[in-house]
Amino acid sequence: MLYIYEGQIRFEDINRPSYIYNIDFVFDYFFEDTWIDEWAKYILKEIDKSEFLSPKVIHSPVLDIIDYTKISGGTKTLILMNHYNDVLYNGDGLGDNC
Repeated sequence: MLYIYEGQIRFEDINRPSYIYNIDFVFDYFFEDTWIDEWAKYILKEIDKSEFLSPKVIHSPVLDIIDYTKISGGTKTLILMNHYNDVLYNGDGLGDNC
């Protein structure tokens, strides 16, 4: 289930065990190869117009060959959301294409 909170959040009113503010830090330093499933490949293709060559190597039409830390914040957020659904995520990195 997806819940969207807008405005100031009172964390004592939210029944979530944790909150991720810095999406890039969590994704880049706690990345697991198992996160890259068919859904993640679809999201990367739709949002970043790129494709996974391996779990940590991406082919981008703009940047050529890049590592997984260089994908967009929106893609990172959605991949994390797909694997950790009991977490509150900061949506500031979600662009219009997400």
